[in-house]
Amino acid sequence: MGQKSKPSVRKAPVQSRSRMTVDAILQATAHILTRQGYDALTTNHVAGRAGVSVGSLYQYFPNKEALLLALSRRHMNDIEATIDDALAQAPEGQSFPDLVRSMIDAIIAAHLIDPPLHSALSERVPHQGDQDWRVAFDERVRVKVGAILKAHRSDLGVKNIELATYIVVRSVEACVHDAYRHCGPSLRSGDLADEVTRLVVNYLAASGPAGPLNRRRIAPPPLRRRGAGTGAVFGRLATTHRGRSR
Repeated sequence: MGQKSKPSVRKAPVQSRSRMTVDAILQATAHILTRQGYDALTTNHVAGRAGVSVGSLYQYFPNKEALLLALSRRHMNDIEATIDDALAQAPEGQSFPDLVRSMIDAIIAAHLIDPPLHSALSERVPHQGDQDWRVAFDERVRVKVGAILKAHRSDLGVKNIELATYIVVRSVEACVHDAYRHCGPSLRSGDLADEVTRLVVNYLAASGPAGPLNRRRIAPPPLRRRGAGTGAVFGRLATTHRGRSR
């Protein structure tokens, strides 16, 4: 059985009319994806929404996967440009906590470009392998954040910059991405940025080894006997802890 071909754009638009056609097609793709979902996204549906023939669409996009690849790349470029612009506007010579706040403000601003599209591309679209926009975007953000941390190594208490970069990027991304659904007003008010900044700065400033409890290797939990409820399990844990505390 032959391998499935990777999605790709058939030809890049050169003339202004061609660029307008591609833009209309991608806008239609985003509209259908965010309002009707991944399963409703077909080339016929997109062509109808964009007001072009299916043949015109196929000149640029051979299939649904190619549409999503182009749309996700455009979205990734938009949010990366927003992050770069926000960081470029940060005052020079600011303190490290203020620099962290500028970085988090930039990531929040990027998520506010088109939250429904960002959510749809992140959560509803199947992974596209090594061409997946989420992989490329995470890597680009890690490079930017890693460069900032390395430049301020003397301000940090953490020793492993590469690991710290991973933890910061994943923590901030998880908080900001999830906040749109659960505490959206805090994204615009600055409250979320305040708390995430506190989280990141306190983590990066921490120095010294972790305590003995935190340094233990975490073993998998024992299999629970049939019929043993969570109350019994937590009761045994509490009894064990009290015994150790004596």
